[in-house]
Amino acid sequence: APVMQALLQAVVLRLCTAQLPSLIQSLIMVFARLAHMQATAVIDMLARLDCPQGNALQFVMEVWTRNQEDFHGHYQVNVTTTALAVLLASQDPRLLQMEVSGERIVDPNAPRKTRSAKGQPERWTRLVLPVKTFKILVHTLKRDEEEQARRERAKAEAADDDEDSEDEWEDEDDEGEGGAGRRGRSSVFADAEDFEHLTMLPGLIGGIDDDEEDEDEDHKADPMSKVDLKSYVNDFIRSFASHDAAGFALCYQALSQDLRDVVARAVGMRQ
Repeated sequence: APVMQALLQAVVLRLCTAQLPSLIQSLIMVFARLAHMQATAVIDMLARLDCPQGNALQFVMEVWTRNQEDFHGHYQVNVTTTALAVLLASQDPRLLQMEVSGERIVDPNAPRKTRSAKGQPERWTRLVLPVKTFKILVHTLKRDEEEQARRERAKAEAADDDEDSEDEWEDEDDEGEGGAGRRGRSSVFADAEDFEHLTMLPGLIGGIDDDEEDEDEDHKADPMSKVDLKSYVNDFIRSFASHDAAGFALCYQALSQDLRDVVARAVGMRQ
């Protein structure tokens, strides 16, 4: 316990001065991984800590929920998103009553920000933490639906392009059948030696992917990296609806209609 307390205090103090999104994400990852192991202990220790911004538990949850939807990386998003679900499921009164930033307030009639005004603090609505956490989880499902729809559109467009290409080839065959191509060939395709330089591309592409997506071996071995986030969130929402009807209703009513539709599809409810 003393070691964890010292670790949490050090990470909280570093988070107080963190500005870079990547650093904020790395620091929140510490809280998320500890929450998966000992959620109650983490809540208790943070609740007893103070920092320049006030109570450490309030400060960490404020920063975490405000930045969660900007986090990136499959493993990192899995760990932090599911950790928020774990904390919500803990039903700790300190979390249930806590208020955090909700949605950024954007004034459509406000003049364009000048350089001198850019340092002014952003304005946010306020939400109780359970509602904010629930919104984050539902947004996860919404983004998955949007990505699935995007893939289906791309697949349909590719199929249309293939059909158009086949029609063009048929037209060209009708017009120039039997015509000699360059070097006396009847094929419209180039000689194999013309593409010898392309044999190097797989290695180059593989090298780029390895550099950009090289995950820590510990991450690959962690079961969290293999979690199907969509299924996890779907199961969590169903469990939430069945085990805490009042809490679920409170969170559901705070959603916009498009997010309510996502929840309805997740739990199979009629609206």
